[in-house]
Amino acid sequence: DALTGFGAVVVDEVHERSCENDLALACLSQLAIHHRELAPLKIMLMSATADVRRYKSFMQPLCVASGELEAAEVAVGASADVHNITHHYLTEVLKEVGRPDTPVEPLLGQDRSTLELLNALIKELAVALVRRTVDEDGRGSTVLIFLPTYNAIEAQYRQLQAALPSMCRGLCHLYVLHSSIDMDDCLAALNGEDGAAVRIVLASSVAESS
Repeated sequence: DALTGFGAVVVDEVHERSCENDLALACLSQLAIHHRELAPLKIMLMSATADVRRYKSFMQPLCVASGELEAAEVAVGASADVHNITHHYLTEVLKEVGRPDTPVEPLLGQDRSTLELLNALIKELAVALVRRTVDEDGRGSTVLIFLPTYNAIEAQYRQLQAALPSMCRGLCHLYVLHSSIDMDDCLAALNGEDGAAVRIVLASSVAESS
C-alpha cells in the first residue's frame, strides 16, 4: 500500500552496490511483479557508470509482468549516449591471457631488478588484455586503462604504441588523459570524433572517481 499512488521510484547511483541498494531493488521488483495494482509503476535506475546490460537483464522479468517488451535504456544529458561498460582487472584476467596466477608475497623480499621485471610483465599483460578486448569487441569499442602515476602512463603508452601496428590493423588511436596534457587533446579523447575503429585511453587513477 505504501507505493500506491506513486508513478515512479528512482534509485540513483545504482552502481554503488550495498545491502540496502540490492535489497531495495529486489523488493521493488518482486512487489511490482506480484501486485497487479503496481503494474503502472515505473522503476528508474540511474547511474553514469553502471553495467547497463546487467541491470537490464535483472529488470526484464518485471517488464514482462507489466506487459512491456523489454527494459528501456535511456541516456539523459547533452549529446548523451548509453554505453555498456565492462570492467577488467589484471588480477582477474591472468587465465584469460594464458598467464599463471603467481602469489605476490614471495616477491616482496626480492631486489629491485626482480621487481622491475615484474613491472615489465604487468605492462605486457596489459597489452595482451587490450589486444584480447579489441579482438572480442571489435570496431567502435573504447578501452580505458587506469594507471597509478604519470610515469606509469608514459611507460604503458610506449609499449602500446609499439604494439598498435599489429593490433586492429593500425585502426586504433591511443590517447592519454592527464592534467599535464593539452586540453584539446584530452577533449579529443573524450569526444571520440576522430573516426577511429578502436580508441585506447590511458588515464591516471585520480580520473577513475571523477
